[in-house]
Amino acid sequence: MNKIIVDPKDENEMQSLTKFLKSTGINSMTEEEYEFQKRLEARKNFIEMSKTLPRIDITDEEIDAIVEEVRAQRYAEKNNH
Repeated sequence: MNKIIVDPKDENEMQSLTKFLKSTGINSMTEEEYEFQKRLEARKNFIEMSKTLPRIDITDEEIDAIVEEVRAQRYAEKNNH
């Protein structure tokens, strides 16, 4: 669903808008609250995802070797075309 962005000109206008929205039952939040909620949701998703990922112990040297191997393969494929 689309969202409406409102930029109040001062604190009084902000308070009036907030009071009105609450009185009508419309959910609202500040930009900071919205960003915080997005980060919180992303953190929850990451925690859930990390529970299902396999645990693999691999050293940095092994990762570097794999990266170099993949780069060498891509370079060879690129030069063969």
